[in-house]
Amino acid sequence: MYLIYVISRGSGISELTSSQITSTFAATFRELGELKNVKRDLGGRKQKAEVAENTTVAPTTWYLTLAGEKIVEELISKAKS
Repeated sequence: MYLIYVISRGSGISELTSSQITSTFAATFRELGELKNVKRDLGGRKQKAEVAENTTVAPTTWYLTLAGEKIVEELISKAKS
């Protein structure tokens, strides 16, 4: 969710595919290892209405809902204090 948030704020790209999320994470946070099960994990967040999936494009893309944006902003705020 954090990557989607940062990329949308920095570039205006608000929707990312699972592979874009995985490759961006790998390039940015190489020392943390590879992300696995992105679709599964985002699917869990989708159930909580924190992200949504755009199934009208192929491959499908993921984006933050307003609730998801709020969660990320709260986490960033906590990390800053």
